[in-house]
Amino acid sequence: MNNKANNYILDFTHVYCDEDMKDNPRFHWIDCSDIEGCDLYCSDEAAAEIRKRIMPYGIKGIHFIDSGNFHYVTKITTDQIKRPFSLVVFDHHTDMQRPLVDGMMSCGDWAGLVLDQNPNLKQLILIGPEAADIFQIDAVRKDRLLTFSAEELKNGTARKKSANILSGVPFYISIDKDVLSTRFTETNWNQGDMSLDMLEHLLGIILSHETVCGIDICGECQPDLPLPEYMEGEEKNERINHELIDFFDHIFLTIPHPFLIIDDIIPVCKLILIKHCCIIEIIRINRSIVPALGIEICLIIRIIKFSSMAGIYFVKSETAFIRCQPIQVTI
Repeated sequence: MNNKANNYILDFTHVYCDEDMKDNPRFHWIDCSDIEGCDLYCSDEAAAEIRKRIMPYGIKGIHFIDSGNFHYVTKITTDQIKRPFSLVVFDHHTDMQRPLVDGMMSCGDWAGLVLDQNPNLKQLILIGPEAADIFQIDAVRKDRLLTFSAEELKNGTARKKSANILSGVPFYISIDKDVLSTRFTETNWNQGDMSLDMLEHLLGIILSHETVCGIDICGECQPDLPLPEYMEGEEKNERINHELIDFFDHIFLTIPHPFLIIDDIIPVCKLILIKHCCIIEIIRINRSIVPALGIEICLIIRIIKFSSMAGIYFVKSETAFIRCQPIQVTI
């Protein structure tokens, strides 16, 4: 299997052609529009063909896999991981329904199949469905399953459960954008109400503590919408896709910790001890209280220069945090 980080786009519906994704030189374009028997449900023949087309590119990298109708591609991809791993799924749905068509994988049951069939899966961490939907998951599947419902993310009870996340193995991250509010994106399924800040906040926590072996993103809009609605949906999706690309870019930096997480607002003139000496800039701040996983305010800062020296950083101005401007530091 290819161990190089390869970004790619799976084009099932040509929806990415109406964004500027196709011309991005950093992504391999894989045309899948000729594969039959793969929309919503995936036949064995279609799964074999998809596997054949993606296998040369390996697991590592950022993979866009079209609308939520094709979220089952995550199972096809993670079946290639030949060592213990954990799977993190952001989704408004559980994707663990009992199949309506026996012997045929679908976008609605693929996550359950990963739990049932993949012996290398250590834990599936499901983030974003409503509590009522999580309650419907078969109890037999819950021994390797950890869930964070939309309600738990809002009321702060997710913090207690976060201690149950198992570490020590690579994490594969799968994002269905239907976990987000329609203020941020338009998908072809009913959506949650998570904000982009919340999504990136949670991703930042994972990235700061775990090794990530691959990422996929689905949740494009429905191609056959009336033209004005389709154009609006495409504009939102193009914007959110680029936002996520920029956010994830730093995973594959050679710096040991491409993200550092600071758990509290830092008062003026407070000294910050940082493991690696570097120059940093703030790329996002969530100003609202974020109850998820118990962190009230999270700053995500990006390393832009790395040094082997150990040091102390002196933050000169708290307003830098509020305005999300690069901070001035002295070493």
